[in-house]
Amino acid sequence: MKLGFMSFDTSWINKKIRIEHVLLFLMISTFIISFPWIPFFNYVKYFTLASICIYIIFNFKYLFKENKFIPINICVLILVILSLSFSYINIGTVERNSFLADIIDKGAIVAILLSFEIFYYKGLLSFTFIFFKKYIILISLFTGLLVLIFGDLVYIDGNYLVGNKFTLSYLILLAFCLYICDKNRIKTKFDVVKLILFCIIAFAVPIRVSCATGIVASLLALVLLIFLKNIKNKSIFIVIFVVFSILSVWFVFQYEDILSLPIVKTIIEDFLNRDLTLTTRTRIYSEVPGIIFNEIWLGYGFGSSYQLLTDLIGAPNAQNGILNLILEEGIFVFVIYYLAIIYCLTKIDSKYNGLKIYILVMMFISSVEITFNSSLLIYSIIGMILSSCQNTLLISNNPLIEQTLVIEKKASYNTCLC
Repeated sequence: MKLGFMSFDTSWINKKIRIEHVLLFLMISTFIISFPWIPFFNYVKYFTLASICIYIIFNFKYLFKENKFIPINICVLILVILSLSFSYINIGTVERNSFLADIIDKGAIVAILLSFEIFYYKGLLSFTFIFFKKYIILISLFTGLLVLIFGDLVYIDGNYLVGNKFTLSYLILLAFCLYICDKNRIKTKFDVVKLILFCIIAFAVPIRVSCATGIVASLLALVLLIFLKNIKNKSIFIVIFVVFSILSVWFVFQYEDILSLPIVKTIIEDFLNRDLTLTTRTRIYSEVPGIIFNEIWLGYGFGSSYQLLTDLIGAPNAQNGILNLILEEGIFVFVIYYLAIIYCLTKIDSKYNGLKIYILVMMFISSVEITFNSSLLIYSIIGMILSSCQNTLLISNNPLIEQTLVIEKKASYNTCLC
């Protein structure tokens, strides 16, 4: 279509919108990005989960095409059974219905896992990654720019467009790490400029909203991206992940010695402008381990930490990802989470090192935040499935659909070879 000297590409209007496109939009909008300011947002989650379940039921035959994803499917199945069983046992421990909340949380993991597997068998991985990356980058940059320009004017009831200051900071960091994917070979100076501007925003937003952990996360991500962006040895990422997880737990029990180090004191007090109690986290660390050991095997029920710790010690959560997960779901569920993430990391291609680096950063930050949770497993699953090469082409009786599948299959296969 042409208007004077201006022309617009309207070819996208003629492209058929598939049901997978709509479901992918809903999944990202509810399970990856959160819009807590929407009054009925929980109902949107229920609708999305129900829609995906229906989609999986009607496309269940695709899941038997290969045995490629059996290990992660078994792992997630064990996770779901254990977690839901323990949450059911813990009904009544706190006022919140842990069992119902756990159904939504584990349902999201299963929905994303199985639907992405179906996308794989249908040859839609290329589109899936492009849409996933661009949507998160768009919404995170839009929100970040709103915050940088208008500040607290876009801060309503404790949230910005996509959540609180922690959620916003980590989402922008995720967008930056996703942007790094496919950027292993910078072709022009314009690409360098875009990377620098993106990097500046990743630091500017957490500074603007006073999110100290967001600043640390961005700094660590930058360091890891410099050294690991083009690394193809997957074992390096596994080693770093294990080291960060050990440090996360070790910090809780040795925080006094760590915080007494001169360099740590300088960073916390002078650079981050925080006190050495880490906004009362140290007091929480002195109390939480004892509470955990009382119910270390089964936990207190999914989503119970807020009410439980508020009543006992006046804390919103354990302020540590691993301890908070064990507190709610027990040591057995934590082990399954941990093994599932490690398995996925061994399968994620170097093309998606940016996503792996984000997972490493969230593991490190979990020493003082609850970033070790189902979302970390979801990112690992997405990276693993996106890394799977398309070896099987599903043939349709419709020649037009068949041609589309061939094109998407080639694009997905070429993506894996990069």
